[in-house]
Amino acid sequence: LAAEFHSLGLGEPIAVSAAQGLGTGDLLDRIVELVPDAPERDADDADAVRLAIIGRPNVGKSSLVNRFAGADRVIVSPVAGTTRDAIDLAIEFEGRRLILVDTAGLRRQAKVGESIEYYTSLRSRRAAERADVALVVCDAIEGITAQDLRVAELAMRSGCATALVLNKWDLADGIDLEHERARAHQKLRLRPRVLTASAKTGRNVQRLLVEAIALADRRAGRIPTPQLNRFLSDVVAIRQPPAGGPSRGGHRLRLLFMTQTSERPPRFSIQVNSRARVTRDYAYYVENRLRERFRLEGVPVIIDFVERSERRGRGRGRRAAA
Repeated sequence: LAAEFHSLGLGEPIAVSAAQGLGTGDLLDRIVELVPDAPERDADDADAVRLAIIGRPNVGKSSLVNRFAGADRVIVSPVAGTTRDAIDLAIEFEGRRLILVDTAGLRRQAKVGESIEYYTSLRSRRAAERADVALVVCDAIEGITAQDLRVAELAMRSGCATALVLNKWDLADGIDLEHERARAHQKLRLRPRVLTASAKTGRNVQRLLVEAIALADRRAGRIPTPQLNRFLSDVVAIRQPPAGGPSRGGHRLRLLFMTQTSERPPRFSIQVNSRARVTRDYAYYVENRLRERFRLEGVPVIIDFVERSERRGRGRGRRAAA
C-alpha cells in the first residue's frame, strides 16, 4: 500500500497505525525535520513595550487598536467574536516601540456549558501572560462591571502592570468618574488608574499610550536601596509595627533593612526580626505606602519579609504580596 502512495510523487510515504501506535515515531521525526527554525527575535522587539488590549466583547478594543495603529488593521463590528485571533501589531510612539496584542472578541461562540465570560477570561489571561502592560477596556456607558474587574485581576495575576480604560466616554452622560475610580481601588489590590478615552473621536487615545509606557517603565525600574530604607523609616514613624502577644514572644516587629531584588514585576526584600510577627494588615499597609511613594499604582509588587538570623543576618523569605 505504501508503494502505491509513493507512485503519486508526493515523497516518501510513512506508514502508521493510529490504533496501535505503529510508525508514529517516524512520523514525528519527519515533522521535526520539516518544521522551519524559529526566527530570532528582533532586538527592537526585545526592548519594546508589549501592550495587551483586553476586556469584554464589544467594548471597543479593536477600534482602540485601530486608533493606536493609525489604520483599520482589525475588523470592527458590533457582533461579539468578529476578531477571531490575537493579532500583534508593532507601532512607534514618541520614540518608543510598542507591540500591541489585540484580543477583541472570542475564538468561537459559546457551546453548551461554556460561557462568553469564560472565553473572555481565557483569552485575556493568555494575552496578559505575553505582555508587560494590559489596558482593560470597559464600556463607559455601563461603567466598570464585575466582569471588567475580574479581567483586570487576571491581568494583574499574570504579572502585568494594568490600567482600566473607560472607552466610549463621549457617550457616557451622567457617569461619575470619581465613583468608578473609588470602586476600582476598593476592589483591586493594585489600585490601577482609571482613564477615559473615546476610540471613535480619538479623545485621550495618545494619553493611553503615554500611561502604558510609564507603567512599563515603572514595572521594569529599580529603586535605589537608600531611597527604600528612607521609605522604611517613614513607614515605621507613621505607623508602628505590631507588638507580639504572648504567643509571639511579646516583642514588637522591627523592620530592619529593605532592598529591591528583581524587576518585571518589582520584588522587594524587607529584613525583620521575626516573620511570625508580620501581620497581613501591616504587610498590606507597607505595600500600599510603597505604591504611593514610588508611583506603583497598577504595578504588581512582591514583598518578601525575611527573618534575619542573629548569627549571619540571613533567613528564609516569605511572600507577603503578589
